[in-house]
Amino acid sequence: MLRSAMFGITQHLWFITSAAVLDGVSTSQQVIFLVMLFSSLKPVRNSIAYITGIAGAYICCGLFGLLSIDKLNEFLKKFFPSLSEPQGLSYYQTQLIFGIVLVVMGIFHLKKRKAGVGVNQSRFLLFLKKINPPMSFLFGTFVSSTSFPTAIPYIGALEKMATSEVSFGGKFFLLLYYNFIYILPTIVPFVIYVVLRKRSDDIEQRIHIHAERVNSFLTLLMLAGIGLYFIADSFCYFLLSHPLFQTRLF
Repeated sequence: MLRSAMFGITQHLWFITSAAVLDGVSTSQQVIFLVMLFSSLKPVRNSIAYITGIAGAYICCGLFGLLSIDKLNEFLKKFFPSLSEPQGLSYYQTQLIFGIVLVVMGIFHLKKRKAGVGVNQSRFLLFLKKINPPMSFLFGTFVSSTSFPTAIPYIGALEKMATSEVSFGGKFFLLLYYNFIYILPTIVPFVIYVVLRKRSDDIEQRIHIHAERVNSFLTLLMLAGIGLYFIADSFCYFLLSHPLFQTRLF
């Protein structure tokens, strides 16, 4: 029995780790906001406040979701009927259309990659340049809170935490573990900036250029990758009468 329980916990931990990595990488836009703060009047203080706001708000959202997982599932069923209904032909037809839309969005994103900085983005950069630590904290809180309703990996991990056979303290530890993995992609550019800012005069610009490239690549990968998976999964169902994978999040 102990061996079976340990195997179950290991599976849960593997799923939670994978979901956290996917979640942290897919929200690369918040890393772009962080890199923009490097050009502010108080870059280190603003960056720390921003990261604290992101992490704190995401933990609070996760704790709320963990305590009300049943209500959260009921909410998701309104948008993902497959949570309560068997998947059939209409489900995979809809998934196919959605996959095509994502691939098209990826193609448009690829064409837009070389576009210049717009007027709205210039104003936003000016706003971030004059921002202070309290506002940076609130900005990070806003970015994190508004991303939670669409954070499918996070919600899936919360479901795993809620159904795991551990105490509430253990579930809270898993929540903190998830958020530690999630926030790492945001912390790494900050650490690089702190270490190298006195060694290079143009470190902000160099990090910004690399962050923009990574963000553009990841956005393209997420749109086209998920879209192609949905298309392949749907065609597999149409041709073979079963999906590509038997287990799914929704």
